[in-house]
Amino acid sequence: MAYGQSKYPDWLGEPVLLEPANPAAGAIYTLTVPAQYVYLIESIRFTLATAVAVANRQPEIKFYNPTPTLFLNSRSSLLQTASLTWNWNCWSAGPAIAPVQAQLEIHMVFCNHILPPGWQMAIDCLSIAAADQFSNIKIYVRRWRLS
Repeated sequence: MAYGQSKYPDWLGEPVLLEPANPAAGAIYTLTVPAQYVYLIESIRFTLATAVAVANRQPEIKFYNPTPTLFLNSRSSLLQTASLTWNWNCWSAGPAIAPVQAQLEIHMVFCNHILPPGWQMAIDCLSIAAADQFSNIKIYVRRWRLS
């Protein structure tokens, strides 16, 4: 294979697993699409450890345009209460359906679209507390390099 050639067909995109550093406690995680790529986010996995502060946390997958203006918000209908650690498995599959809980594993569907350069995806949480922690983030994307 010559330099610069991909082993993946252009129409399929290059599969990439992103494993970013954990954000600070109480902070959301944001991914910005680099200037030379277009992304399709296929699945997201993260752990949410909630603090003892009494509140219901409601995880969300958000998409922002470069302004940044909220373009799409896929919010879970399942609430995570205080003092719990759950693994969230999210994948794109068209219209959202109710999340499923199996022990400490939560399965959630989010609506998705192609993200051009400068667009952002955020893992957020309604009613996030200062000591809540997102960790073990894994994002599976298909990406296309712009020429």
